[in-house]
Amino acid sequence: MMKNEDEFGDQHPSENQEDLFSQRPKRRTSIKAARQLVDIRSEFRRTRQQIYRRASLIVFTLVVGFTFTTYEVTSSISKKEREAKRMVNKIRLSEQIKIYDLHLNTGAEQIKQQQWDSAVNQFKRALLVAPEDLVASEGLAEAYCLKCMDSNANCDQAMASIVQLEELSPKHPRAKVLRSFLNLKKKN
Repeated sequence: MMKNEDEFGDQHPSENQEDLFSQRPKRRTSIKAARQLVDIRSEFRRTRQQIYRRASLIVFTLVVGFTFTTYEVTSSISKKEREAKRMVNKIRLSEQIKIYDLHLNTGAEQIKQQQWDSAVNQFKRALLVAPEDLVASEGLAEAYCLKCMDSNANCDQAMASIVQLEELSPKHPRAKVLRSFLNLKKKN
């Protein structure tokens, strides 16, 4: 039996009917094989797509996890930095309070010892730490007033410090007393 080959290399039966019937099962087999090959290829494509999806999901999960971990680390560092800054500010504030108290106490002691200039300097330093503090402003006004009464010096500064004390607290009772002492001094 003679078979013809076409340009693709497939063999076709000759004109003989017998050959035609004998080749049919082979064709059916080749069609089944082709269908199986197509099925295998499509299954391979689906599997490959699933692998790509899973790989993409894994990469996405890693990136998100890394980003979240980085955020947590950064967040915890920034929380620790903020806490450290708060602690430093508390320490600075406590040191400023100690300095402020030191100047107030030293100024009060120097008023008792009638060292007016030194007392004025101490209250001015306390006001540098707490600029709008009533206690330090009152001490400064008192030191200037006592100096004015004792030696007739710095009476204008005494009045200015009383005015500053009244600006901080308009109805401050000590300011009224100091003002009345200065007015008595001016009259005499």
